[in-house]
Amino acid sequence: MEEPTYDPSRPMPSIDIVYQYRLVNCPGKSIVGLRIEFPPNGSTPPHRHGGASVSAYVIGGSVLNKMNNDPMKVIKPGGTWYEAPGCHHRISDNASETAPATLMANMVLDTDVLERDGMAALIQIDEEYTVEIHRPLSSLNYSPIEAVSRCSPRASSEGLSSSNIADRQLHTAKCLSDIDHLDQLLTLPTNIQAYSPFIILMITNVTIAHLSACRFVYGGEKVATSREKIRLTMGTLKRLSEYCVLGNGPIARSVLSPGRYFASSMKILQPV
Repeated sequence: MEEPTYDPSRPMPSIDIVYQYRLVNCPGKSIVGLRIEFPPNGSTPPHRHGGASVSAYVIGGSVLNKMNNDPMKVIKPGGTWYEAPGCHHRISDNASETAPATLMANMVLDTDVLERDGMAALIQIDEEYTVEIHRPLSSLNYSPIEAVSRCSPRASSEGLSSSNIADRQLHTAKCLSDIDHLDQLLTLPTNIQAYSPFIILMITNVTIAHLSACRFVYGGEKVATSREKIRLTMGTLKRLSEYCVLGNGPIARSVLSPGRYFASSMKILQPV
């Protein structure tokens, strides 16, 4: 079976903590049990579990599982696997597009880390995916043109980001942090031909979030600085389009086009 590439348009699983105990015979350690329910065609972005030791058991359905650089496996009901601290969980998907899948994950980790960080101590999504996870809950609103791009995930419900101000600010801060990290990544010297086409999706989605931040969050000198950073990503997409046609899609031609976007009625990147 061919290994799938993470698609942010696929639904995420629900994750519930079903138990949490301190381990008396292991001072400083706690055990946490998670029930993870994948809807049909459900998928989780690549992630890690920090310093936790993880064992998992599939209750129903089948899941696709890939750890580090090991071959992907199909885990059926009754199947198990183990993740050592720091392991990279590259693929964690429902193997079926029509039936749900359920598994239990047991994690053993430091009690102080768990009590300090909560769920963030249990699952750390790879940074290149966190914009897609946090943006629907943030103040970075969507543009209609995003719906025509194959690189952009579907826009969320308008009511999703308006429930809690503190939560919305937290998710916005996560997005802005990842925008800054992308800027740092693009300044590193590397052989551009070594990248897979997926890098175009990552750069495009983060850049669109950057544009939204300029309109809805940033102000003053930050907007002018962001315009120069976005020019950097535009140049990167242009170069990548020489190797993959996704780099010359509607977002690159319209939203990221200086002649169209910067001169548009929105004018969100003009210095103020």
